[in-house]
Amino acid sequence: MLKQKWKSTLAFLSISLGGLLLMINAVNIFMKPIAEINPTGREPIANYDFRTLELEKAQRQFKNLQSENITEEEKAQQLFALISGSFVHTPSYNHIKPWENWILWMGGTLKDKKFLRSYNPDLLWKKGGGFCSQAALIFAAKGQGLGLKTRLIGLTGHVVAEVYLPDKGWRVVDPDMGIFWDNSIDSFGIHPSEEEIKHKLLARGFSEELSQKFASIYTSQENNFYKQYPPSPDRILLEELSNWLKWVIPFVLIGTGLSKKGSSFRTRFTRARIQYGI
Repeated sequence: MLKQKWKSTLAFLSISLGGLLLMINAVNIFMKPIAEINPTGREPIANYDFRTLELEKAQRQFKNLQSENITEEEKAQQLFALISGSFVHTPSYNHIKPWENWILWMGGTLKDKKFLRSYNPDLLWKKGGGFCSQAALIFAAKGQGLGLKTRLIGLTGHVVAEVYLPDKGWRVVDPDMGIFWDNSIDSFGIHPSEEEIKHKLLARGFSEELSQKFASIYTSQENNFYKQYPPSPDRILLEELSNWLKWVIPFVLIGTGLSKKGSSFRTRFTRARIQYGI
């Protein structure tokens, strides 16, 4: 009798946990992330602190861009405009939330914070805001989806992307700061010079201090490193697998619980038949 009660309790817990996890997953379907705009309170800058293009509209236009018969340079320019206009610079929504992927969230909370960092360009773009590394990753990934040759570049304190344009070579793309440069990163400091970079940033609306800081970052060639997308294939695979498992596990738990409940019911029914001679 006690054993039967334990089975019934475990079945109830299994069904309840599975149902709870399904509800958590469902929240992500209906929830629209709202990135915190300009949390520092300084003078806002277009395409950096606030959107000039609605997120959903930008993503719809990207789908249309995939079928357009235009040059690679036009694709790169339009993709840059879509990302820089709809993805704002903000620390909010930078990490994976439990409703987005409760498996990675648990791993990041209980074991290693690196699991809280997403490399999924669709999820990052859906969040609508993040840092330079997320904006550059979205451009590199979506650029590849358009047939462009792209790569990520880590500078000292900043991350940008580069796209290869026929007859022009590599060109730096900084969707975070809203600039599509007509130069490769290895020419920065000469063409354009540090002073020219600073004036370009000032014209975008950045402060004197911030413009000087990033002009120095752009022209520093000492610690630059290049990465192809995806930067970590194993991490991408883990994220894709967990996105699949976050739905499979709840259904397995519910199925197991229902099976145990059915078994418990059959056992009680058999006992009743024996007891009453049915």
